[in-house]
Amino acid sequence: MRSMAFILWLAFIGMFAIPTKGQEPAPCRNKTNYLKQQDMQKTISLRKAFSLLQKAHHIHIVYDEALVKGKTLPSKLQVSNNLSDDLWRILRKYSLTFEVVGENTIVIMPRHQTKKGVIKGKITNEHGEGIAGAQVIIEGTTFGAAANLGGEYRIVNLPPGTYTLRTKVIGYHPKKALIQVRANKIVHKDFSLAPDVIQMDEVVVTATLNPSTRRESSIAITTKTLDQINTISPRSTADLLRVIPGFYVESSGGEVGGNLFVRGLPADGSYYYVALMEDGMPVYDAPALSFVNADIFVRVDENIERMEAVRGGNSALFGINAPGGVINFINKSGGNQLSATLKTTVGTGGLARYDFNLNGPLGNLWRFNAGGFFRYDNGVRNPGFPASKGGQIKGNLTCFFKKGYVKFYGKYLNDSNIFYLQLPFKSGRALKFVDGFPHNGTLTTFEGNGVQVPTPGAGSFTIPLGDGQKQVGGSLMAKFNFEFPDGWNLQNTIRYMSINQAWNALLPFNLVNAGDFAQNYVNRTPGGAGYNIVFTNHFNAGGGKAVFNTANGLLCEGGLWRVVKPLSNISNQFMVKKNMLLNSVKHRFTIGTYQGYYTAVDHWYWQDILTDVRNAPRFVDVQIKDSTGKVIRNVTENGFRRYGSMYMNARGFVTTASLFLGDNIDVTDKFHVDVGARIERKRLHQKTENSQLYDLGGPSDADDSVMWGDGTFKRADIKYDDWASSLGLNYLINNNLSIYVRGSRGYKMPTLDVFRGADSSFKPKPEELIQAESGLKLGAPAFGINATTYFMQLENFPSQDARIVNGQTEWVIDYVGKSQTYGLEVESVTVPLENLTIRSVVTLQNHMYKKFISGEKDFSGNWVQRIPKVIYEITASYSAGGFDFRTDYYHVGKRYSNNANTIELPCFDVTNFSTSYSIKMDKTQRLVFSLNLFNAFDGNGLTEGNPRLDNSGPNKGTYYLARPILPKRLKASLTYEF
Repeated sequence: MRSMAFILWLAFIGMFAIPTKGQEPAPCRNKTNYLKQQDMQKTISLRKAFSLLQKAHHIHIVYDEALVKGKTLPSKLQVSNNLSDDLWRILRKYSLTFEVVGENTIVIMPRHQTKKGVIKGKITNEHGEGIAGAQVIIEGTTFGAAANLGGEYRIVNLPPGTYTLRTKVIGYHPKKALIQVRANKIVHKDFSLAPDVIQMDEVVVTATLNPSTRRESSIAITTKTLDQINTISPRSTADLLRVIPGFYVESSGGEVGGNLFVRGLPADGSYYYVALMEDGMPVYDAPALSFVNADIFVRVDENIERMEAVRGGNSALFGINAPGGVINFINKSGGNQLSATLKTTVGTGGLARYDFNLNGPLGNLWRFNAGGFFRYDNGVRNPGFPASKGGQIKGNLTCFFKKGYVKFYGKYLNDSNIFYLQLPFKSGRALKFVDGFPHNGTLTTFEGNGVQVPTPGAGSFTIPLGDGQKQVGGSLMAKFNFEFPDGWNLQNTIRYMSINQAWNALLPFNLVNAGDFAQNYVNRTPGGAGYNIVFTNHFNAGGGKAVFNTANGLLCEGGLWRVVKPLSNISNQFMVKKNMLLNSVKHRFTIGTYQGYYTAVDHWYWQDILTDVRNAPRFVDVQIKDSTGKVIRNVTENGFRRYGSMYMNARGFVTTASLFLGDNIDVTDKFHVDVGARIERKRLHQKTENSQLYDLGGPSDADDSVMWGDGTFKRADIKYDDWASSLGLNYLINNNLSIYVRGSRGYKMPTLDVFRGADSSFKPKPEELIQAESGLKLGAPAFGINATTYFMQLENFPSQDARIVNGQTEWVIDYVGKSQTYGLEVESVTVPLENLTIRSVVTLQNHMYKKFISGEKDFSGNWVQRIPKVIYEITASYSAGGFDFRTDYYHVGKRYSNNANTIELPCFDVTNFSTSYSIKMDKTQRLVFSLNLFNAFDGNGLTEGNPRLDNSGPNKGTYYLARPILPKRLKASLTYEF
C-alpha cells in the first residue's frame, strides 16, 4: 500500500536546498552492517565497492572511470555508521580522496601532492548528548561538515594552516575554536553547546538578498517551524499570524478572508500592506483587491517546513507593492530517507480533516515532497449547509548536482469556506446578543442558497451562497540556482498562478423594529392603512405564508452578494550575486529584476434583502394594505428589497517591471551593513462597463430599479514609476547580544480597484511610507528577547468600503492624507525551570491620523480605525516524557470602529489550552495525540463593528451589529510519522 501511494504522489512537484560544499554526508541507518559479495570471489572491483556503499549509506558517488579501472578490494567490506571512515579505508590504498557536494553526493578525485589534514570531533548539548545535524564550518572557506546522528563530524582535505572553527545549529549558541592543522594529521575538537531558546542563529532567507542569521540581520523577523505551528494549531492562516509582534489580525471571518493590520498602518482590511509568499515568490502581485484577501491563496498544512515574517524595513524592497511586511511560507523538501506524515483531525461543529505528507529520494539525484489535506466542517456557527468543504494538494520535485539545483513546484486548490459577518447585539458593553439569538448563531442562512435572481432581458442567475468564498485553480513554479567560479551565483524563479475566485455572502446592514419598518412604508404609500409581515418560505396550516413572529421583533436589512473574480498571475525573478573582497572587506553584491503580469476580472451582482433576526434567519416579505385590507403594494418579493442594487463588469491587467540591487557588507566580524534599492514601473489598464437602472415591470418594489450593464465601457490606462531604498546596520556586541538600526523609504501604487469606472484622467498619487526602526537581539541559554522600536509615516492612503448612502449601496474611495505610528515590539522566551518555557509577544503603539479630511469631515488627530494600541500574548508550555501542555492568553486593547472615533470596540481576551502526548514506536516511527481547546471561556470579543453603517456600535442605539471572535471549539488529532 505504501508503494502504491508513493507511485501516485510522484506526479507532484517543489524545492530542495543544497547544503554547503564540504558537509558530512548522512550516516547509514544501521550501526554496523556487513556487505558480502554474492559470489565466492576473493576480491571485488572498486566500482562494485562504491555501489555497495551507495546502497548502505543512501548516497550517490561520482567518479571518473579511469580512476577505478583495474582497482580491487577484499570481497568482504565492513561498513560502520561513519561514511567518512569507510571511504578513507577504501581510498587510501590508491591515493584517492573525496569531496562532499550537497547533502548526499560524493565526488572521488586523485589525492593532490600537497598533503592534507583532518579535523574531527563530537558536538553535544549541555547533557552530553550528541546533536544530530549540527554544522561545523571553517570561517573564510567553503569547508565544513554536518554531524551525524551521534553528533560526530569530520572535515577532510584541509591544507596545513591555522583555522577558526565555528558551530551552527538552530536552538543552540554558536562556538568558535582556533585549530592548527598539520599534514597527514587528525586534529580532535569537541564542542559542548548551550541552548539558544529564542533561536538567534537560525538562518533566514525572507526579505534579504543574502541569507543571514537572525542575530546578524538588521530586520525585525519572526520565524515558526512546522512543529511550532502545529503546537499553536491555528484555526486559519490569519490566526497563525497573530503570534507576530506588530501585527493585529482579525480572523473572526472564518478559514479565509482575514484582515491584517501592520504597525498601525490604516487599511480597510485584507492584507493591504503585507505580501504573502510561498517559497520566496508572491502568491499574487496585488496583496489586496476587492474581495481578494491574500490568505485565499494559502492554507497551512503538513507540507510547510517553516514560516518567516518580516515587518517594515526590507519589505519595501521585497514585498511587491507591500511595504509593510513580507510573510513567506517555505515548503518542505525531500530528504535522503523516505518519510511521511498522516494526520486526522475531528472537532466540535462537525469538523473532519485529513492531512498527509510524503517526501524522500527518487534515485540519487532527485528529491520529492508531496502532500495536502481535505476538510469538511459544518461550522462553529452552522448556517444549515456545510461551512467549509474542500482542500488542496501540492508537491515539489528537485534535481541537484555539483554546483546547483533545479526545482519544480505545483499546487491545486479547490476549497470553499463560509464568510462570517456581523451579529446582532443589545446596546451597551456587556456584549449580549438580542433576545432569541444563540451564542453560536449566524445571520447567514440556507434560505439564501440557490435562490434565483431576475435580470433585465428576462434572464436570471443563481446565487450559490453555500459556496461562500470558493477558490478553484492552482500554481506552477520553476527555480534554478547555479554556482559559478570566483564567487558568482545565478538564480531565476518563474511562477504562474490561475484561480477562479467566487465570493458569496449574506451581509447584515442594519437592525430595525419590524413594526417601525413596515409603518414607514405605510406612511409613504398613498392609501396605505396597514401592513402584513410574513415569512417568505414558511407557511401556516392553511397553506398561506406564516405571519412574522419572533422573540425580538427585529428585521435585518441586508445584502445578498455574489462576486465572481477570475485571477491570473505570471511573474519572474532573476538575480545575479557576486561575493568578493574589496580592501579586505567582504561584500556580497546582488542585482536582479522582477517582472510581473496579473489580471483580474470583476463580476458583481448585489441584491438587497430582508430577513428576521435569529440563527440562520428566515426571509421576510412586507405588504402594504389599504383600509379594506387589500394589498396595494409589495415592498419586497421573495425576501428581496431590491434586485440589482450594485452591478459591476470590469476587467483589467497590470504589468510590473522592477530593478533592484544591494550589497551586504561585513565591515568586521561584528559590524554588518546591508543597503539596497528598487525602482519599479507599473502599468494599469482597466475596462469597466457603464450601468443604468432598469424597471423589470414586476408587481413589487424589488424590481423597479435594477442596476445592469448597458454595453458601453470606460477605459483607464495609467503608468506609474516609483522607488524604494533601505539601509540597515547590525553590530554584534558579543555572541549573545546584537543591536541594529534601519531606515527605509517605500511605496504602494494604486491597484486596479481604484480605476473601476474611471478614465485615464484620474491618476491618484502613490502612497509613500517612511520607516525607521532600531532593535536589540539577546539570546542567553535560558532567556532570549527581540525588542524593536519603530516609526511609520504614511502619506496619501485611501479609504474605501461599501457604504449605505441615502438608502443606497455605494462603493466609496477617499484619498485622505497622512498617518503616523510610534511603536514597540517585544518577543521574549524564558526557561525558568527545566521543561517549562514561557513566551510572550507584546506590541505597544501610538497611531493617529495626522491629516484625514474626507468631504466635510476632518478626522485628523484621531486613532486609526480598527487597530488597538495594546496587544499581547503570553504562552506557557511544559514538556516532559513525551507529554506537552500549553496555555496561551491573548489580549487585544480597545479600538474604534469608525474614523470619527465615536464607536468604541472594548478590549477583549482569549484563552486557549492544548495538550499532546507523543509515543515513539521505534527509532523512525511515532504517534502523536493532541487536544486543542480554542476560546476556552467562550468570550465574545468584537473584532469590528459594522463598516457598512458608520454609526452602529456598542454605544449607539438600542441594538447594533458587530462581528465577534469565533466561539469555543474543541479539536482532537492523531498523527502518525515515519
